[in-house]
Amino acid sequence: MDLPEAAAPGQGRKSIEAAEADAEAEADEDDLTPDPYIRSIVHETLRLFPPVPFSAKFTNERALEEDGQRIPPGTAVMGMKNAVGRNPTVFREADRFHPDRFSANGAEHDTITGFLPFGAGPRHCVGNRLGEQSCAVMLTEILKNFHIVHVEDIDVEFRSTISVVPSAVPVRLVER
Repeated sequence: MDLPEAAAPGQGRKSIEAAEADAEAEADEDDLTPDPYIRSIVHETLRLFPPVPFSAKFTNERALEEDGQRIPPGTAVMGMKNAVGRNPTVFREADRFHPDRFSANGAEHDTITGFLPFGAGPRHCVGNRLGEQSCAVMLTEILKNFHIVHVEDIDVEFRSTISVVPSAVPVRLVER
């Protein structure tokens, strides 16, 4: 996977440090509002590695036709969220880690309809905002307190069951 210079941990740390400098006089220890760039990193990570890789929906009472295929009523249709997140017709440079695609004013802002880590519609995950917020706060705290050092020669495999679990995380956290 290609990691652009802007997606390096240093960019997230710089974003946090700039926000801290701006707010130093009026700092509120209880304010857990994540920096917008950190939120973009979380969204980009969830796009590439959705925590639940698939979603099942059932067709309603009538038959459907999709791409010339007839789908009978009551059929379970499986959607692969990780395939949508890496689909180049949905996301430009789909295999590239590029958080700016989720920036509100970014020139590369892709459609949010392809961003499905928590599902969509009336049965989407009700904890999606809490999950996103928790990830952003955790990443902010890691970047504030540690240097992230890439560890070479570790093979990472992802296993999908109900959720996706990596076999290893090839980084080491070094206290600041």
